[in-house]
Amino acid sequence: MTTEHPQFDTPRSAHGACFHGGASFEAIGEGFDDLNRRHAIINADVLDAWFPPAPAVLEALSGQLPWIAQSSPPTHARGLVKAIAQARDLSPACILPGAGSSDLIFLALRQWLRPSSRVLLLAPTYGEYSYVCEQLVGCQVDRLVLQRKDDYRLDLDRLADRMHQLYDLIVLVNPNNPTGQHVPRDALAALLTDLPAHTRCWVDEAYIDYAGADQSLERFAATRPNVVVCKSLSKVYALSGLRAAYLVGAEAAMAELRPLMPPWSVSLPAQI
Repeated sequence: MTTEHPQFDTPRSAHGACFHGGASFEAIGEGFDDLNRRHAIINADVLDAWFPPAPAVLEALSGQLPWIAQSSPPTHARGLVKAIAQARDLSPACILPGAGSSDLIFLALRQWLRPSSRVLLLAPTYGEYSYVCEQLVGCQVDRLVLQRKDDYRLDLDRLADRMHQLYDLIVLVNPNNPTGQHVPRDALAALLTDLPAHTRCWVDEAYIDYAGADQSLERFAATRPNVVVCKSLSKVYALSGLRAAYLVGAEAAMAELRPLMPPWSVSLPAQI
């Protein structure tokens, strides 16, 4: 249930799922019968990258497309995990890949939360979190409301006060969506060092690369038992259509989730 600020309830689609826009594909046609219509459509309701993927990505996919389309991918995306681990200086055991951030949000939060759980969200923030917590799990959700007069900046002192109120989960989207406000890495790491042992903090870094390559809390999360970072490959790598993302956390936390991930959850094009 929601205990405060119902004005931040997440809109839902006609099918009851969390609303994520999609008017551009309604105009193009969800049957994909004439994709040339996309040239006459401006996509303004989904935050996809405005630039194409790297040329090497397109070359790797287009050169082997018939084989890619007909072949099942590696079951657990170990090659992808190894590449991420090498690029981010992480242990593969601290990485869990998924078919986009939503895949990982639905998987992890429904495993970790119960109707008796208490969750703290920013408001406004990415609507998927309130949808999963309130509509699917049915747990209590409180909100730390960001003020327009403060340019929607997150006050770390206010967050520190709320952090010690027996929450099971705190979700921080950094940079926040839709406000764009970013908390510097060192300041956020210092705050989360004092996170109570009974509280898990989920840090969504879908847009962190726009704040700077040195701003991610990935390596910090890998050393903390109750901090998890969610990273999307959609935004800065222009791979929204391929659906690829990953979690970084302590080995024990990732080991708990790994058996719940379906086989072949990350497509072969995404892994390549």
